[in-house]
This record gives sequence, structure tokens and C-alpha cells, in this order.
Amino acid sequence: MRQYEKVFDALYVNLVEAGETGGILDTILQRLSSYIEKNVKLKRAVKSALVYPIAVLVVAASVIVLLLWKVVPIFATLFAGLGVNLPLADENRHWTEQFYRKYFRPVDFRRYYWCRVWAEVLVRHAGWTNGHRQDTA
Repeated sequence: MRQYEKVFDALYVNLVEAGETGGILDTILQRLSSYIEKNVKLKRAVKSALVYPIAVLVVAASVIVLLLWKVVPIFATLFAGLGVNLPLADENRHWTEQFYRKYFRPVDFRRYYWCRVWAEVLVRHAGWTNGHRQDTA
């Protein structure tokens, strides 16, 4: 079991070894299986508990982006038509948006991000770590 350290944790290996030595392997395996089941249930519960907050954050971020992208520029043109200055926060946001569109739009960071993600997925799927291919046997 030690040669398959990616599959079996050190805890599993040591417990099985102790069970074999003490002659109580069946008891150890039952305890180990109940531990694994509890661990899986706990992970599942944590993941399901995180779904709602993540969904709320995604929706909130989407609403903020929509407001900053569509609604605030409408108010900027309205204020400009009235000859009134925008509030300072909106002026800063407007300046930042113009700066981004002028200098950083050609360098689309989304493309870089997705290329980086796919490269990471492919590297992990192929079994590469630290520049060396790991033996999968």
C-alpha cells in the first residue's frame, strides 16, 4: 500500500499495518471505512453549504458590473448635458474606465486567464509536476 501514496494516505497505511501486526485487521478496516464515510459526508456538507453564498456573490458582482457598465454612463451623459460635474467617486470610476479602454483593452486579460487555466488542466491531466512527468503506474 505504501507504493500507492497517491491513493492511500499515510493514516490508512499505518492503520492497516497496525491491524495486521495486532491481528485485528477486520476491526481496523471497519473503523477506517466509517472514518472515510464520515469524511465524505463532511466534505459534501461543506460543499453544499458553500453553494448559496457563492451564488449570492456571483449575482451581486454581476449586478454591480451591470450598474457600472450600463447605468452610470447614462448618468454621466445626463450630468454632462446639464453642465454639472459628476460626484467624485463616479468621476474616478469614469476616468478608470476610459483609461482601461484606451490602454488595456487590446490586451484582453480574459484570454490570458483561460489559456492559463487550460494549460494547468492539461498539465495536471498529463501527470506533470515541477517540470517532470510522474510515473502513473
